[in-house]
Amino acid sequence: MSDDRTALRVITTALRRHGDTAPPLGVARALAALIQLATSLEETDGVDEWRCRLNALDLTDTQRHQVTEGLRNTDALHLWRTEAAPEAGRRTSPDTFAGSNSDVTNGL
Repeated sequence: MSDDRTALRVITTALRRHGDTAPPLGVARALAALIQLATSLEETDGVDEWRCRLNALDLTDTQRHQVTEGLRNTDALHLWRTEAAPEAGRRTSPDTFAGSNSDVTNGL
């Protein structure tokens, strides 16, 4: 089993076990990592659901930026519903924002 497949499995398990009680930023990082891993592995069955969950989280623009730090090719991942980058620190609704697997499960 490849390292990416193992990471996908570990993060999926962590979200299932702790996602309901984890801080939103930790959940967002985990979801973004899952989207990136699944996309790179071409295992996209859960990607649409993960994007919906990610966009439903109430995050500030700064937090959304933190989510994308360390990810590769964030534009191609289509993490957020639109591509407009809002002002730093301002809260956005899940419909208005654009967007390392390391420490992804620490917030869970």
